[in-house]
Amino acid sequence: MVATLHEMAIKLQEYIIEQQEDAHNVSSLNINRYNNMKLIMDGKIGYPHVIVRIGISEVTYNLRDLIKIDGGLGSDEKYVRQWIGKSTIKYDLTDIYNSFEKNARIDSKDGSFKGKKEGEADDFASTHAETARNINLLKDEVRAILSARSKERAARLNK
Repeated sequence: MVATLHEMAIKLQEYIIEQQEDAHNVSSLNINRYNNMKLIMDGKIGYPHVIVRIGISEVTYNLRDLIKIDGGLGSDEKYVRQWIGKSTIKYDLTDIYNSFEKNARIDSKDGSFKGKKEGEADDFASTHAETARNINLLKDEVRAILSARSKERAARLNK
């Protein structure tokens, strides 16, 4: 069964948040940033590809060799690259592209490949309320630890 771009966007969203949850920067993790994440395939691009859009940033990857063709996502790009590099993800995205191309050619009068296909991730906090709460608890714990360390350092310096 061919997955949808919507399902794949949710998988990517979950992957990025999970990777950052385990990282040292959990205190600055903003899960709402990934609520409008989109995966896009555009018929104007003549080869299997996926466009990943997070906020106003986007990147295009060629699905044949997973080379970045255009754009950038800043610090999120390494997570997207890791995710897209998984063999099952590459296979699913290529399958979606091939299905999209086939259906677009059937639907067009001249056999050309046009159109655009998009899938948007859901609001993470509402669909994963427990995980969102756990992330916020971790953030609070990290802030408390950092605050305590800062106070300890200040007390040592004042001695």
